Formats: sequence, structure tokens, C-alpha cells
Amino acid sequence: MKLAIIMHGISGSGKSTTTKKFIEKYSKEYGDSFTYAIHSTDDYFMNDGEYIFNPDKLVEHHDLNHKEFCNSLNRNINLVIVDNTNILPEHWKPYVIAANNEEYRIQHFWMPIIEAEVAFDRNLHSVPIHIIENQIENYKKYYPN
Repeated sequence: MKLAIIMHGISGSGKSTTTKKFIEKYSKEYGDSFTYAIHSTDDYFMNDGEYIFNPDKLVEHHDLNHKEFCNSLNRNINLVIVDNTNILPEHWKPYVIAANNEEYRIQHFWMPIIEAEVAFDRNLHSVPIHIIENQIENYKKYYPN
């Protein structure tokens, strides 16, 4: 099995929770030999267990996340997941290209659109509500119907 899952969703939509469910599902299905890697740009903003967002580091951290995603593909990890918002095509296309180059099957998983207030209450990284509202507007442009 060589599968890359590209998560899509606004902050607070449940991407990370869903990612864990994928891991549980495939771990049961494939057993002890199953390997996986989860790549989230948010991880690069963690410092001693605390999320500290620095917008000046966003591009650098996205680049590092993509590099590590590619490293997982090169190592033939069975399941490689990118757990970012991936709202705009320019966000997810580099991951798709990398996965295609390594002959991975690609699955896009689009989280449902939820109300901004609900996402604000659920998001773990204190993303401001006006940013979430902007994410929703952009997400609607590409959300498959």
C-alpha cells in the first residue's frame, strides 16, 4: 500500500481528529507491518508543548513540512498524510505532484464546512474568528459539491 491523503478543511474542522481515525483504520487493516507519517505545518510552531504562531516563519515552515512529506514518500511509508488546511490549490498541488512522482495513490479528504463560531470554539491554535471566516469563504470556492 502506498497512499497519500491530503486533508482539506478550515481551522477547527476536525482534520487532526479525522487523521487519527485514518491511522486507526489502516493500522487494524494492515497490522504490524503498517507504516505511516503525518505532516502538519502546525507542528513547526510548537515550542515545549505550546503553539506559538509566527507569521514570519509560515513560508519556511510550509517548506519544511513539504520536504519532510517528500522524505516520507521516498522512504516508501505506507500512508503519508498532510494535515494542513489546504484550502487553495497552490497549497495542496505540491503535495499531489510529489506523491504522483513516487507513484502513490492520492486521496483528497474534504472536511465539511462548519459555522465559523463552531470552528473558532474547536480550533486548538487560537486562530482568530476573522481568519476562520476568510478560510470559509476561500474554502467554498474549491469545496467539491
